[in-house]
Formats: sequence, C-alpha cells, structure tokens
Amino acid sequence: MISLWLSIFFVTFIFFGKFIYKRSFNPIFLYVSAWSFTIFLYSLKLIDFSDISNFTWFIVIAVFFAFLSGVIINRLLWNNSINTLEYDETWWLSKETNIKKIIMYTSLVGFLVSIQHWYVLVKEFGSIPMVLLNASQIYDMRVEGDHLGKIPYLDLFSYVGVFFSAIYSALRNKFSYLVIFPLINVILTDAASLARAGVFFAFVLFGITFITSRYFFKSISKRDIYSNNTNIIITTFLIIILAVGSVSLIRLIRNPLGDFKSTSIELKKLSETGIISSSIYLYFSSPVAVLNEYLDKRKEVAVFGENTFYPIYNNLNRIGAEVNLKPYPKGYFIPMWVNSATYIRELDVDFGPLGVFIFPFILGFLSTHFWKKFFDTGNLVYIVLYSFTTILIIFSIFYIGTRLTFWLFGLVFTIITSIFLKRKGEKSLNT
Repeated sequence: MISLWLSIFFVTFIFFGKFIYKRSFNPIFLYVSAWSFTIFLYSLKLIDFSDISNFTWFIVIAVFFAFLSGVIINRLLWNNSINTLEYDETWWLSKETNIKKIIMYTSLVGFLVSIQHWYVLVKEFGSIPMVLLNASQIYDMRVEGDHLGKIPYLDLFSYVGVFFSAIYSALRNKFSYLVIFPLINVILTDAASLARAGVFFAFVLFGITFITSRYFFKSISKRDIYSNNTNIIITTFLIIILAVGSVSLIRLIRNPLGDFKSTSIELKKLSETGIISSSIYLYFSSPVAVLNEYLDKRKEVAVFGENTFYPIYNNLNRIGAEVNLKPYPKGYFIPMWVNSATYIRELDVDFGPLGVFIFPFILGFLSTHFWKKFFDTGNLVYIVLYSFTTILIIFSIFYIGTRLTFWLFGLVFTIITSIFLKRKGEKSLNT
C-alpha cells in the first residue's frame, strides 16, 4: 500500500514541479525524489523496522505541504517569464580560465590539508594500516571533539573547488579531469575523520550545480546541451561509483562487520553479492523509522536553535561562550541504534511545532527565489545560494543540514570567491 501511494505522490508532484518551473530538475523534484527514495527503501522492510504511525505520516505530509506553500507563494510573486538579462555566454566564457585557476588553487589547499591530517594520524598510530585498525578509536575521538591535528576550516576550500568544477564542466559542456581533484580531496579528508556526510555533501553539491548550470547555459546559447552525452553519461557513472564506493569504504572501516541482527535474508544475500551493503541500506532507509520513535516520545531538550545554528554556537564556544552542545543527535533503537531522524526532529527540538512548518516554508520560498533570480540574471552569487539552499532539501531526509560546519562555511567561502570573480569580470568588461 505504501508503494502505491508513494508512486501516486511521486508522479503527481514531479509533473507539478515541471509545471511550476518549466524545467524537470527543480526544488520540488529534489524534495519529492529524496523523500520518495528513503520512504521506498523503508517500505521494503529489508531490516525489521517498526511500523510508522498515522501521526508520523501526517507530519511528514504536512511538512511537505509547508515547503510547497513556500514554493507557490514565491511563484505567485513572479511578474514575468524566465528571461536571462544580465550576462550572456561571452561573459561566462571569458571567465573560464579564472574558474579553472580557482579549481586548481582550492584543490591544492584541500589536498595539502588532507595530507597533513593523514600525516598526524600516521604519526600518532605508527602507519596507515594501524590507522585503519584503530578506526573505531579515531571515530570515538572525533565524536568527542578531538580531530587529531586537523587544520580547521582550510579543508572547506575543497567544497569551493567542487562547486566551481561543476560550473566549469557545465560551461564546457563536458567533464574533465578537474572534476575529480576536489572530490578526491573531500574523500581523503573525510576518510581521515571516519566521516561520510562531507563526501555525500560534495557529490550532491556537484550534481545540483552542474545540472542547474547546464540548463542555464542552454538558455543563453545555441549549443546543444546534450551534444556530449557519451562523455557525460560515462563520467556520471564513474562519479556515482566513486561516491557510493567511498561512502561504503568509510562505513566498512568504521564497522567491519557491517551487519545487524535484524537484517533480512534478502538483504544479507544482496550484501554478499556486493549489490548493496546492510549499512548503506540502513543509512538511507532508517530516518523515517527513527522519526517515528522520536515523535512517539518527544523527550529531547536542546538550547534554542541548537541543531539549526550548531556551527555558530560551536564557534562561540571557541571564544569563551559556554553553550552546552550535543555533538551528535540522540539515537533511537529501531531495532538498532540510529540517530538520523530527518530534519523534522531537529526543527521540533529547536523551535517546537511552529518551527517544523516555518523552516520548510522558508526553504521552499528561498530555493524558488534563488532559482528564478539565477535564470533571470545569470548572477553567479545566485547559483551559489541556490545550490547550497537546495542541498538542505536533500539532507532533510537525514537531519537539518545547517548543523554541518561545511555547509555554513562552505557557503561563505564560495560566496566570497564568487563575488571576487564577478567583480573582476565586471572590471575587465568596463576597461
């Protein structure tokens, strides 16, 4: 029954999103796809999850309509059709060399930071094999806030490189070797910290920016957006393999067993054949089940906006504030301990029931606003704001994305770089 209703929901709002935006890839598509995917995996019950209550289903649907209301209200404010005015392809092509330099410089910084992090780990544990053997200890240390000599913030330049590699690929209408460098840096850095969120974030950032930019360049040029399909398809396939493989590898290092007592026979067989691991299935299918457990209890207490503004509070603590923060959300037994419960849990903990609906409304409104402004003006800053805003839509199936340090400071660094590139371009056009 879940699959039937999910299919109806998915098809209906995919077409509705196409009607709103006049393009298939849009914020509604991202929201519906992400949530349909995780709910579909849950419905397979390859792990013995508890049943979702009617109240939980009601909240999930109501929150989606809050998001949709933000989209529709912004759409009603549009007073003209999509019309690119400010920049043409000549401006973008003139910036191709500068964009390439940005990718190379930020990738170099990210690479040096990742190597330094691995150097400290090897020095602490003796060798790379010993680092891998002590993965559980390193993970526990990270949870406690000890990052073993990692240089703070500089690794975030890798995300700037990821963003501009997507712009560069869309501008050239094909992938190049530059795409891989910043992504590899993120993988190396996250592997040293035994983390996965940064890897997933980087690949989502690249995908959203690349696809949206391709639509834009198609709208301002006569080039065929599909002229290099072979290159695009092959490289996309390789990037997906790299993303899934790196996330799976990090999970395997953290938890070599990678199996759970409640795993079904079907999932065990799939794991044995290498099609999908139990841990990856759990990662994407469990958040709604955890949300159900949270809503059944609702006993968590947090500082006002703790999850939403976590990076800000955390940095205030660095300069003397004493805000009592929990580094990771509380876990629930479903029937194994998992702490990802969608962004609905964090919003309720932070702001109560009102926040559960206000934030999705704002998310729908802003993502639509930035989407429209980018296609109307071609302003580089708007594609930055759009990409980082819509990442929150994808991450909403896990938790509130704003709690991620690399979301906030990655956004800040990318905006600063974009403004610098934009002003430099305007000066060159005026001389």
